[in-house]
Amino acid sequence: MDWQFKPPARESTVSGEAFSEGEIVVCILHLDEERQLQRTDLREAEAEEFSAPGGVLGRWRREVKTPNEEAKEARRQLMATTEELFISLYEENDAEGEEDRAVLKQLLGLMLERKRILRRVGPMADGVQRYRHPKQDREYDVPMGDLDPEKLTRVQEQLQLLV
Repeated sequence: MDWQFKPPARESTVSGEAFSEGEIVVCILHLDEERQLQRTDLREAEAEEFSAPGGVLGRWRREVKTPNEEAKEARRQLMATTEELFISLYEENDAEGEEDRAVLKQLLGLMLERKRILRRVGPMADGVQRYRHPKQDREYDVPMGDLDPEKLTRVQEQLQLLV
């Protein structure tokens, strides 16, 4: 399955103020009170104070560009954002949302393997596939559980908010 992220927000989700060209924006993937996947775009100062009620799953930064530049970089950013999201899933230590995080790790890991960004390291063992990220010279253990239709549908529905 391939997911594409929505175009970047032109204003802060928290304050509603428009971003200016060249400004650094923090994008946070988190769970809300209803445990639905949400993406929040905000200024760096707002990100420091932002609290996700259901737990933060990942975060990345982006620079605000002009609409023409954004269209030109959209394809490049799609893979970079997906890659950064995958990596950020391993940096967050929030215990809440661990099941959703494992599903996201698996789906994004498979997608990045398909795009040849990640490479398998050996066979799967104990429900975990080890992947190597050649650019970073780092390895990731990706849980490879059975994705029953309910989990897959739930995550797909939640990710549609991002696409």
